[in-house]
Amino acid sequence: MCPKRWMPVALLALLVCRVTFAQGTRADYERAAKLFEDGLALNQEAGDNRGLAFSLFNLGDVASNRGEHKQAKKLFEKAGALCKALGDMRSLPKYSYNLGYECLLQKEYERATELFEEAVAMCRERGRTGGVNDALDKLGWAELARGNHERAKALYEESLALSVELGDRWIVLWTIEGLACVAGARAGTERAARLFGVAETLRKALGWEHAPEERALRRPYVTRVRSLLSEAEWEEMFAEGKAMGFEQAVEYALSEQKSPASLSPKSMRPSSGEPPSLTRREKEVALLITHGLTNRQIAQELVLSQHTVDKHAKNILKKLDLHSREQVASRLRGQ
Repeated sequence: MCPKRWMPVALLALLVCRVTFAQGTRADYERAAKLFEDGLALNQEAGDNRGLAFSLFNLGDVASNRGEHKQAKKLFEKAGALCKALGDMRSLPKYSYNLGYECLLQKEYERATELFEEAVAMCRERGRTGGVNDALDKLGWAELARGNHERAKALYEESLALSVELGDRWIVLWTIEGLACVAGARAGTERAARLFGVAETLRKALGWEHAPEERALRRPYVTRVRSLLSEAEWEEMFAEGKAMGFEQAVEYALSEQKSPASLSPKSMRPSSGEPPSLTRREKEVALLITHGLTNRQIAQELVLSQHTVDKHAKNILKKLDLHSREQVASRLRGQ
């Protein structure tokens, strides 16, 4: 039997899944599952382990979308084991990520952390920025659940900055919700309420509804913030967040400002004795500039495109109100 007989069946199943997801229904998941199961049987008959891993992975994806997370976890574990045995390093990051996500939803936070860290490392190694932003975000949620608020905050900020560059508003939504939770955990109640308001606007714009397990990750922080604010205060701060434009919302989320009213072109420039308000990624780029690296060399060091580094360098000059790379190096060296 030709090992590739499963391909038409698998591709049709993928198409069914994507249409189902786009329409926001689960009516066709059973059909997709049946098609992947047919493909699985053909893979087993042909002895095609690569196709077998593909079918198992997609059956896991269907199970996850149907809320069958224990089954999804088992399927992702089997697919990942096959992938490792095959030495398929190209596919392994997504297998680690999906298995990590199921562990996160099932409150296996330490294992989820390990799997997301693997996914981040493998994506960085292959220069896959699109995978890095997602894995960083989910790693942030695992660390948040473990009570590591500072690390979670840093992970969310890096993911948010990268997601904005990529135009990935789905992950922007998740990271802003994560930063809202971190603020709530650190008693930054007004800031948290605003960020939850920002997230609500984004969520509605995307037409997204979180699964019950995803809402459960956020619920303790929303409850805490609301318990520490009066109803009037919550409504006021939440409304302020909902009213922010996208760029202002991102700037607010990445800043340490208590109020969005304090964000202005003037406030982006450092006053005497105050540190510049650079994002984490901009700080990394600025540090490499002080070491004399070119934008091309920085891009290779941080596994970014040169276009992205060029943009960061321009933002650094603008925020510091400087005109040359030499001035950036002098400023950051304290000269």
